[in-house]
Amino acid sequence: MDAQVKPGIAAVSLLAFIFAWNNFVFPLILTSSNAQTVTVGALSFLGGDRPKYNLTAAAALVSVIPPLLLALTIQRYLVRGLSFGAVKS
Repeated sequence: MDAQVKPGIAAVSLLAFIFAWNNFVFPLILTSSNAQTVTVGALSFLGGDRPKYNLTAAAALVSVIPPLLLALTIQRYLVRGLSFGAVKS
């Protein structure tokens, strides 16, 4: 694959993953209580007479880890793409 194509593919894949991961409304409406996404599951800890803030914070931390790991993994491609745009050959 061409060296100039990889940064663009990395950026698009990161944005597509983040948009899919942060989707909240459709899973809230379409999923049942047996199968929920992490973000919708975190909302269930806030219901009832006593909200469980510690479990909500833990679920928020778990939901942040996959996009963060993906961004750190493809960071070198993103930096390379930015530097290719700055240097004229």
